[in-house]
Amino acid sequence: MSNEDVDEDVNVDVNEDADEDGDGVKEKGAKAPKKKNFVPPTVEEVEEYCRQNGKTVDPQAFVDYYESNGWMVGRNKMKSWKSAVGTWEHRNKQQARSSPKPRSQLEYLLDSIREDESI
Repeated sequence: MSNEDVDEDVNVDVNEDADEDGDGVKEKGAKAPKKKNFVPPTVEEVEEYCRQNGKTVDPQAFVDYYESNGWMVGRNKMKSWKSAVGTWEHRNKQQARSSPKPRSQLEYLLDSIREDESI
């Protein structure tokens, strides 16, 4: 093996973006693909997503809320509205479990009669 052969083998461009050997792994130094910018969904898109995934979130309320605050989650720009729908779903279920059922007028009337009888 001559010095010329060694020099040719060592001279490899590590900034190549292509997968030259076809193993599905980009070569070292390859640039990551650019992330897509967030695109706010329409009410129809949220409605379709909720229907397909069994979510009970009100699509109009969801879009109205985030439109009003510039699609921000706290101080951060939203990255995934689908994840935000999941968060709304989870929060709604927790609130439903923790809040007492509203009492009917009949229940109020019966309670007041019981209080009067105990006096």
